[in-house]
Amino acid sequence: MVDQALDVAALLLPPVMPVVAAFLALLCWRIGAWRAAALCLLGPAAACLTTAALKPLLARPSGTGEGWMFPSGHVTVVAAVAAAGAVVLLPDGVLASRLSLAWRRVARVSVLLVPAATSLGTAGHRYHHPTDVVGALLVATVAVLLVAAALDRGPRASPMTRDGPAATIGDAHRSHEPRRPSAGPAAADVGAGNAQTPTRRPSCHDQTRC
Repeated sequence: MVDQALDVAALLLPPVMPVVAAFLALLCWRIGAWRAAALCLLGPAAACLTTAALKPLLARPSGTGEGWMFPSGHVTVVAAVAAAGAVVLLPDGVLASRLSLAWRRVARVSVLLVPAATSLGTAGHRYHHPTDVVGALLVATVAVLLVAAALDRGPRASPMTRDGPAATIGDAHRSHEPRRPSAGPAAADVGAGNAQTPTRRPSCHDQTRC
C-alpha cells in the first residue's frame, strides 16, 4: 500500500504542482502581497530553469539513453513549489494569519510530506538515482531562497504591494495590524501653549481690598 502511494506521488504530483503554485500566487495577490505572489511563480520557475541548464552540463545519461538524469526535474518542481509554500504559509508567512489553526497544521505537514513522498517514490521505483533526487532538492531550495532574497532586497515601497513600507515577504501580513494614533504637531502645540500661558495675577483694579 505504501509502495503504491509513493509511486502515485512520484507520477502524479509533479504535473499538479504548477496549479498549486498558481493558486498560492492568487491567494497572495488577493491580499495585496505582491512579492509573495511573485515568489510562488518565480521561485519554482527559477528552480526548473536551473535544473534544465544543469542536466546537459553534468550529462548523466538515463537508463534508456534518452535525456539526462541529474538533477531530477520531477522532484525539482515539487520541492520548489513546496519551498515557496513554506515561505508564505508557515508562521511568518503572509498567508499564515489568514488560516485557522487546523489549516496551518495541514500546511506544515504538506510542505514536508509532499516533497518527501515524491522523492521516495522517484528513488524507490528507480525512476532516478538517489543522488538525482538529492540534487533536485538542493536546487529547488536554493533557487527559491535566492528569489525570495532578491524580492526582499527591492524597494520597500513599490507598486508590487498595496501595503507601502511592509513590502517584504516575511512581514507583509503585519501591515494589516491596526496602528495606534500618534499625537500630531497640533497636539504638541496645544500642550506647549498650555505650558507657556502665564498665570494672571489679580491687580488693584480687580480687588476691592487693594
